[in-house]
Amino acid sequence: MSTPSLLTNLLPSAIPIISMIVSIISAGIAWRMRQHAIKIQLIEYKRVIRITSAQINSLWNDVIQEAHFAKVKSSTLDVDDSYFERINSVVDIANKGQKNLAKITAEYKKREKGLTIKGAVEETLTLEEMRISVEGDLQRIRNEFGFYLD
Repeated sequence: MSTPSLLTNLLPSAIPIISMIVSIISAGIAWRMRQHAIKIQLIEYKRVIRITSAQINSLWNDVIQEAHFAKVKSSTLDVDDSYFERINSVVDIANKGQKNLAKITAEYKKREKGLTIKGAVEETLTLEEMRISVEGDLQRIRNEFGFYLD
């Protein structure tokens, strides 16, 4: 049997094998690209979580600062004790909020290494809800006490 006829006989059976090898390689490349995309998404979610946590902490600090400012400013006015009690209540709520945020952050740090996309999305949504709530608290304080640090 001559070499060209041997190749001609093997060629029909080699094409499916080569096609299968190319498909396996393509699937491997696609899988690696998906894994890389997931890692990039997780990095982005972790960044958003850190930034949002810092924003919430800053907002709580603003709440405390506004309350203390209201207390100082109102000390020169003729206000009743219930006014100061409301201000102190706001400070207590803000301090509890900061402690709660610290606890949430510590729990997140424990879970961060094994975080999945689903977990990161849930964490982000929870923090966004908290941020919106704290922004509302800050606005209520500004409206109730009528003092602004701006």
